[in-house]
Amino acid sequence: DDPDSALKHFKKTAAIDPKYKLVYSDIAKAYLKKKMIKEAIGSYRKSAELNPDNPSPWNNLAVLYGISGDMGKAKQLMEELIKKFPDSEAVKTNYNRITNS
Repeated sequence: DDPDSALKHFKKTAAIDPKYKLVYSDIAKAYLKKKMIKEAIGSYRKSAELNPDNPSPWNNLAVLYGISGDMGKAKQLMEELIKKFPDSEAVKTNYNRITNS
């Protein structure tokens, strides 16, 4: 419940091992608690790039694009995700929400 402390510790972890699985997703979540959408997008993007076979950071990135008002990017990314991760329930749910808005 302390996003500032979480950011401090997660950033230290990322500095020690930048390829640590999903640390950038944890950083993004802390930024979201602080309502820092742009920073959260950057962190989810980094997490997605480091974890290309995990749908979660990609899915969260697409949702944040939509929240930030960039529906074009959100829809484009969801189109790619539904092809790459057709069995992911989270991707299917957000694909329907984003592409039908």
